[in-house]
Amino acid sequence: MGYATVSLTLVGERLNPEAVTAIMGLSPTSFHLAHDSSAIRKFGDRAGRLGQWHVSRNDLRVEEVESVVRELADAYVRSRSSLVGIERSQLSIGLMNCRSMGESFELSPGLIGLLANAGCALFIDAYGSEELGTPTG
Repeated sequence: MGYATVSLTLVGERLNPEAVTAIMGLSPTSFHLAHDSSAIRKFGDRAGRLGQWHVSRNDLRVEEVESVVRELADAYVRSRSSLVGIERSQLSIGLMNCRSMGESFELSPGLIGLLANAGCALFIDAYGSEELGTPTG
């Protein structure tokens, strides 16, 4: 049985993580200010020069993906006009250990439209299982 992670990441040189947290009403999984020396060491010069605010929901059942995407998208759309310094937003879905076509989810056209209208990029990563069948030979 597969599992999923859904994340919302906001990035910008003038991004203020504390203000984002207060406006969004969500506790971030991680964040850093632009030009933070520890972020530059961890992520490199290009990524470290921008501030980042990230919230992640982990260990979800695949069938929970759409509702969590909706929760994070709604929070972003509701807060977007009050957020300052956001240069890029992305919602990521990571699918792990999915073994069959029976493990699928659907994002409604309305939800995809909501993300598109908010200028929020959607990334989907899918990872299979290391044990995809019985070895032959």
